[in-house]
Amino acid sequence: MNTRKFIQILFLFTGLIYSCSLSAQVNDSLVLPYYMIDSSPQNAGVYVEGILIGETPQRILLTDSTEKKVVVKLKGYLDYSFNISHSDMPAGKKITLIPSTGNNVKKILVEENRGYYFSHPRKIIPITVSALLTAASGISAYYFKSLAINNNDDYNIHHDPSSLDRKRKYDIISGVSLGVLEIGFSALLYYLLLDN
Repeated sequence: MNTRKFIQILFLFTGLIYSCSLSAQVNDSLVLPYYMIDSSPQNAGVYVEGILIGETPQRILLTDSTEKKVVVKLKGYLDYSFNISHSDMPAGKKITLIPSTGNNVKKILVEENRGYYFSHPRKIIPITVSALLTAASGISAYYFKSLAINNNDDYNIHHDPSSLDRKRKYDIISGVSLGVLEIGFSALLYYLLLDN
């Protein structure tokens, strides 16, 4: 048997074993009687009949048919209790815990409703102007620095004093453009992130 055929048979055999194990896992998970508990906020303790079994999100597996008392506890929040039985499986519950003091209510509401937007609309015109200024000054700085380098090379080859004068002039323009770039970028950051 050559090596190529051996590798093909090995891949086929490995794929067969893998697909059988996946099939077995799928079939096993369908018959497991579990109850999924999640909470907001998460990492709350889950107690079944007074025994801590883990933190949310947590799966509870019941092995017998008796009803069990479940309590979800988190420091600073009211306890949440309910009963589950084997007939409830598989199922789940999402619990929103209530703060035990009035001071935490605002903090939780802010956390739940937190969005990815600014609290105030951004000013489009200053942002656009500062972005255009930043881009234009960056292009200008690059362009004039390239001209200064070319004139410096020309001066080194031909020793023409006018090339050296142009190089100095282009270096100054490039430096000013870099300064304007920094100002424009600072303004852009200000109007994007800090301005209300």
